[in-house]
Amino acid sequence: MPEQSMPEQSMPEQPAELAPPAMPQPPAAPEQPAEPEQPAASVPPATPEQNTPPPAAPDQSAVSETPAPEQAAPEQPAPPVDEALDRARLMDALHTLLDVMGMPDSAAQPQERALAADALLMLLPKVATPRIYAALGRRLCLMERPPLPLLNAVLACGLPDVTGQVLADARIPERALLDIVAKENPEELRHVVRRRNITTALSDALVRHGGAETAMRLLRNRLAAIHEGTFWRLLSLARDNPALRAPMATREDLPATVAFELFWYLAPAQRRHVLSRFLGDSGMLGKLLNIALPDRPALPREDRVMRTESMIELIIEGDLESAAHNMARLSGLDQSLCARVIADASGEPLAVMVKALGYSRTVFPQIIARLIASPASPVDSARDGEELQAMFDVLSTGKAWMLLLYWDWAARRAGPYANIEIPR
Repeated sequence: MPEQSMPEQSMPEQPAELAPPAMPQPPAAPEQPAEPEQPAASVPPATPEQNTPPPAAPDQSAVSETPAPEQAAPEQPAPPVDEALDRARLMDALHTLLDVMGMPDSAAQPQERALAADALLMLLPKVATPRIYAALGRRLCLMERPPLPLLNAVLACGLPDVTGQVLADARIPERALLDIVAKENPEELRHVVRRRNITTALSDALVRHGGAETAMRLLRNRLAAIHEGTFWRLLSLARDNPALRAPMATREDLPATVAFELFWYLAPAQRRHVLSRFLGDSGMLGKLLNIALPDRPALPREDRVMRTESMIELIIEGDLESAAHNMARLSGLDQSLCARVIADASGEPLAVMVKALGYSRTVFPQIIARLIASPASPVDSARDGEELQAMFDVLSTGKAWMLLLYWDWAARRAGPYANIEIPR
């Protein structure tokens, strides 16, 4: 117990209280009679304690250890409010924001829907799961004007099923779609080309950046709008990709100018389809042809038939250059076109030419048989003569001249083909 009283009294202060009477008399220090009355002050070990750290230090540390936890707690920052919300409250907030975003103008103002979209964008990283992204993607597809930041967030989620649905069905601004197509990502192109509201600008971008595979899907999308300039791009692709030709020939919006050039690359059945669809015959056709073909030679029928037979003999013999020259003189058409007509292996262009020149249907079967049988003739030896005969029979002279007129314009780069780069 005397040890407890010692730290309470500061040792340097006690000698200071007894020192004044002894200061003037230093030798009388050992004669102090008060030593037995104050044992705590006269203990000899008290002198070394003055040279060491105060014994109160360990006691103070012991006292400070008790309130330490209570003092550290207020110094820690409070957790954010969002982190304090549990999963159920986050989901409730998410559904509320989705509902507000989908409200009509009569139920929510545009500013409120925009605020809900922005708040959802901030909340999304905390609740992001494949199921949440799928639900958000479905909601975006139903909205009339989905927020672009949310669209970008869903498109960047990395879930192919979700991004595919949004690219195909959501009302994405055309500028954003053009930027997506310009990246030339095959998966994104595959979904964009499925859209029901493809504009002419978007279809042209799809053809330029997508290649033959995207072009095939575009042609099969009957709701896609395709401009005439885009059809010329498609014709360039169809020249080297036979699979594109039939879907292109059956497009309802295929222009006649493109169809008559596509004719050269089509199979016989598809060629007949083009002729039956795009060639019309009426009382006005003859007058229009006289205006459009003012340089057409006016020869007597007998003279024209005789020269036509002579031209066919040259083809059978293999003298194609002379045959093309004679055909150009007989028809008044471009000689390069006549050479192309003669060189076609299927024989339909030659049948069109001899029909226009007034050749008789009773003599045509023998001519076709000789052309097919001749090894020097360009006509394919496996060609079915009856098919050519059937086409020749249903084709009127006016229709034949109409088709030759468009071919002649294309060969001369004139009329509707003046500013067109036609693939050859």
